[in-house]
Amino acid sequence: MNIKSIHSTSIKAQGPSIYIEFELKSGDIVPAKTLKGDIKHWSTFDTAIKYLKNKGIHKATIDIEHWNKQQQQLDLGQIK
Repeated sequence: MNIKSIHSTSIKAQGPSIYIEFELKSGDIVPAKTLKGDIKHWSTFDTAIKYLKNKGIHKATIDIEHWNKQQQQLDLGQIK
């Protein structure tokens, strides 16, 4: 993804997990992804911010409405 195609950036928190969404100029919303194509997650806000700064992105909104640091993550691999 080209940085020039990004309209806005949001750091979002869901449960104990933090992730980043990019709104593109086309209107599409896409998450930051790992090299394998999975959604990239951070455990702290400062590491997510450092990721953006390293990519040359210096503005973002933060959405903490659904953040719960104490919530345990559900391991879907253990569900049968």
